[in-house]
Amino acid sequence: MLIKLIQGQPNRYKFEGATLFRFSVPMERADERFNTLEALLERLAPEAG
Repeated sequence: MLIKLIQGQPNRYKFEGATLFRFSVPMERADERFNTLEALLERLAPEAG
């Protein structure tokens, strides 16, 4: 899933080194940052089942 994110939006998502994943999204308010991070984590989480 991370590879697809990076390939699809290389200006937003990238690996730095072997263990660090970074993303850059312009957000001014704290609630925007938390909502964006929550949505990303939900997208990356394995589905229960």
